[in-house]
Amino acid sequence: IRSSLVLADQPLVNNYPVIAPDGRSIVYSAAQPRGGLWLRRLDESAWRPLAGTEGANRPFWSPDSSQIAYFARGKLRSVHIASGVVKDIVAARDFFGGAWNSADVIIFGLQGNGGLQRVTIGDSVATPLTSVDSSEIAHRWPFFFPDGNRLLFTRRRTGVPQRGRRHQRRSSRAHRR
Repeated sequence: IRSSLVLADQPLVNNYPVIAPDGRSIVYSAAQPRGGLWLRRLDESAWRPLAGTEGANRPFWSPDSSQIAYFARGKLRSVHIASGVVKDIVAARDFFGGAWNSADVIIFGLQGNGGLQRVTIGDSVATPLTSVDSSEIAHRWPFFFPDGNRLLFTRRRTGVPQRGRRHQRRSSRAHRR
């Protein structure tokens, strides 16, 4: 199957478009100056901006496709698609990827050096899930398997510019195997 999708007439995309888990919608964050998230249901032809998401970056979906999480204004935030309600999840400087499972656990990689962070929706503090060792710089770009417990992430190593390896972990464990 081959298909194409024309993005809204907005500034350049700040990152890649992300398809919802149910396959019915797609979202992307537009670059500045207007920025923000733009949503399109795939059974419709028009894109629409999501109010309150100005400055949004690196969006990812809730597993039921009802919400989108993103980074903006020094926080990990979410927007509910139907109601438009924007909520702060946790303070976090810019991050490198996030994943959200059906238990309302979000795993994300912080900008700069360090391991993955874990936060449950409703908590106000993220806790470390992984830690880097002396051969690593950072853990980034988590992705949950369909079971919602195991995840993959990129491990960026020292001395290897902009390359990483994918590793598997459980979302509830902070130790190495």
